[in-house]
Amino acid sequence: MNRKIALISIPTGILGIGLSALLATKFYYLETQSIQKDFQQDINEQVHRLEANIDAKMEVINSLKLLFDSSDQVKPKEFKQFTHNLLARHKDIQALEWVPKVKHADRATFIKQRQQDYPAFEITQQVSQGKMVRAQKRSNYFPVSFLEPFAGNELALGFDLASDASRMEAITLAIDTGMVQSTTNLTLVQEREDQKGFITFIPVYQDQPNTLDSRRQRLQGLVLGVFRISDLVNAAIQPGAVDAINLQLIDTANQNIPYARQSKLGQSLSEHEYRYDLKPIAGQQWTIAAIPSNVYFNEKRSGLPWAVFWVGLVFTVLAEAYVFFILRQSKIVETVVRDRTKELEEANKKLSLISTTDELTFIANRRHFNDCLDKEWKRAIREQTPMTLFLINLDFFRQFNEGYGFVAGDDCLKKIASQLESLLKRPADLVARFEGETFALLLPNTANSEPLAQRCIESIEALKIKHIYSPISEYVTVSIGIGFVRPAHDIPMTKLVDKTTQALMQAKDAGRNQHALIHIPSFADTLGPSDQASQELQFQSQ
Repeated sequence: MNRKIALISIPTGILGIGLSALLATKFYYLETQSIQKDFQQDINEQVHRLEANIDAKMEVINSLKLLFDSSDQVKPKEFKQFTHNLLARHKDIQALEWVPKVKHADRATFIKQRQQDYPAFEITQQVSQGKMVRAQKRSNYFPVSFLEPFAGNELALGFDLASDASRMEAITLAIDTGMVQSTTNLTLVQEREDQKGFITFIPVYQDQPNTLDSRRQRLQGLVLGVFRISDLVNAAIQPGAVDAINLQLIDTANQNIPYARQSKLGQSLSEHEYRYDLKPIAGQQWTIAAIPSNVYFNEKRSGLPWAVFWVGLVFTVLAEAYVFFILRQSKIVETVVRDRTKELEEANKKLSLISTTDELTFIANRRHFNDCLDKEWKRAIREQTPMTLFLINLDFFRQFNEGYGFVAGDDCLKKIASQLESLLKRPADLVARFEGETFALLLPNTANSEPLAQRCIESIEALKIKHIYSPISEYVTVSIGIGFVRPAHDIPMTKLVDKTTQALMQAKDAGRNQHALIHIPSFADTLGPSDQASQELQFQSQ
């Protein structure tokens, strides 16, 4: 009898222990997967915060560019006053600067002029970290002329950016393209610690040049933002969010590491490394590499796997009930994982919406506008339909901000955005914040758009937003540039934006509070449907 019991109990016990161990291992694996997803979501949230922080800094530099675009000559006092509020809101900006283009023949005159504000001013170049000397002779200099805040950045004043190859490479690219451009990570001249930074440039031209030669000839200088990478990252990361995580910011192009944050909690679990490519930052590409520590995993682990094992031992005799119990528990865990996955997907959708929405006006941002323009441009070529673009600029908005304050200026921008959005009736039409106080209306398959432009002007003035600082009206008004084109392969998409900008300048030069239209001729204007089909086949064959 005892032998029979043994023959039954021993295999049953072994089976129960084996089954308990197997199920405990399964629960441990599922829990590890869930923690891994939590870890990746934590990193995604911090990356999106970092991207939003960087986008905000790019807006600051764009607003500084608008100051120079709207003034014939910006004075040092005006520069300091304008940047004061920006720096107060963005303390992780190392410096905002103005760098004019100075020919060698004008060097002495330029230095003498700047010495009126800074008696020791000189155009300098760096020979070693912290040591500056008088800049060598060059045909053109790019010295730091205006600099805020001055405290902590004294060495940068007068520094000739043309004396450094990496800075000059970014400057040349920004000048030639007319677009924002950043350096790779580098050591700032004012850096006193072993930390890396980068510089973002936006060129300022006379008028609106649209060719390479005209951009080089009409360049006045560049506005730039100086950033320490550690300041940008630390300002974006939530306190305590990554205490148990090792973080590295990798320069994708050069494969170096300008920022690293080493956790002091536990040992790194390299098998759970997670990498995330940030969206391009003014021509540069970064990757976040994150490795959790065992402390991170241990804090999130429950006692469920061990509980399953011990409960399995206790209820081995009740095998059928035990199996039923385990299956039920497994189902619960799978449901939790599925629900967590669904929550993560919904969170990603919300984050995607945030990344395409302007945080002030809640309409589409510049990034979303660029994506829609590219998509609609290709559609218009394919379907042989026209396209119209509005660039709507608030008249004398700088005076509005200076007179009423930035809070009133932000409220004004919100009202204008809401009003413009209410005028659009078709799903394909898009209103976006283009830059600063300039909005864009993208109107696919639209030819006769001047009545809508007039309605925009009238409806915005009808809001009756007081503007006593405007010389043309007691209320806020707008000027509108209209670009009309029949997209075809013979013209680049950027020409629509350039010509619309030119039309906007014509409206402003004509007295503002009105619109001006530029029709961009293309090869498609001269073709019938059969000819256009032939043209399409020709481009496809090429």
